[in-house]
Amino acid sequence: MAAQVVLVAGLTRHDVADELWRASPESVLVRHDLSGLADGVVRRWVDGRLTVLELAHGCVSCTLRLDLVPLLERLDGRVIVHLDPVLEPEAVCFALSETEIDVEAVITVIDSATWLSDATGGDTLDDRGMRAAEGDERTIAQLVVGQAEFADALVLTGDDPVLNAVLDRLVPLAPRQRLDELDVTALLAAIPGNARRGGFDDGFGSLLYGRPPLEPAHGVSVVRFTERRPFHPMRLHNALDVLLDGVVRTRGRVWVASQPDQALWLESAGGGLRVGQPGALARGGGRLVRGRRGTPRGRRSPMGRLLRRPLAGTRRDHHVGRTRRDRRDSAVRTGDRRGAGADQRARLRRPVRRLARGDGNLMGHNSFRRHTGDPPPHGPSTARPS
Repeated sequence: MAAQVVLVAGLTRHDVADELWRASPESVLVRHDLSGLADGVVRRWVDGRLTVLELAHGCVSCTLRLDLVPLLERLDGRVIVHLDPVLEPEAVCFALSETEIDVEAVITVIDSATWLSDATGGDTLDDRGMRAAEGDERTIAQLVVGQAEFADALVLTGDDPVLNAVLDRLVPLAPRQRLDELDVTALLAAIPGNARRGGFDDGFGSLLYGRPPLEPAHGVSVVRFTERRPFHPMRLHNALDVLLDGVVRTRGRVWVASQPDQALWLESAGGGLRVGQPGALARGGGRLVRGRRGTPRGRRSPMGRLLRRPLAGTRRDHHVGRTRRDRRDSAVRTGDRRGAGADQRARLRRPVRRLARGDGNLMGHNSFRRHTGDPPPHGPSTARPS
């Protein structure tokens, strides 16, 4: 029988994985320490027994591919995996997606005192001495937002109404408990039947997963932007700093005038931005057709929704000011995009090609290719702020 895995993530110190292990007498507890990964050393505990691994390539993807996945394939029954604080559960689930291993649940532990400042800040893991390996340029915001957003259930160290309002909109399906009142059995039982459970979309899924509330609360609101006209690439470039200021999370499919047959994926957390290419747009309506290999558990949305190019962001203030609305609307291209000549389209295309390749520092941020079938080298977030 294949393993039934419960992943426990979080940047803060906690004993939630141990609580789950004690509540399941037949389970196995797996824990990794990646603090020595830059030197090619990984420490792994299985039910308290330590194994020191030496890897030829000190990177997270090698750790997952060469150690964690083979280990889980050898186990059966419930396995509790306490992830290293710098690991994002989405990257682990991606590595498990082509195996017989079943993800029972993803639980993320949130430090209520620091999460909001971390989620809206610009510090990198390297700034705090937490970089997993050479070349890991993720921000703290990308890490904590990614850990929370992918969770099926949350454990919070305290109670903060603003944080609760953010989480209601970021991960609306996830049940929550306080750490000092934790009942792990009840928490797992409260996870709804339509929870993610390790599944992920291919860039064409719903941008409002779980139907979050759209009305403001405690200064937090969800802002949606849809437009049938494409973005002008350089106007979008010039508008990003204003559009993303004060935003906890932005996710959206972007239609750019210079690439009328391609969708770009734009996602931000705090001061970090990532841009990639999920694939080609479908012609003729119906369901979306991926230009690249789809993910095993992909969800797809009607073509009309993609062509309208929705962007959704969770903000920490009550409204979008006139300056922000004007800048957002001005980034949309005017005129007939199909009437542009070849020279004009080529001029528009250059910055977008650079952006999709991830070279240079266009838009004031490093970027990488996302949703292309291969996970990024350090999990799903490898961008840093300007």
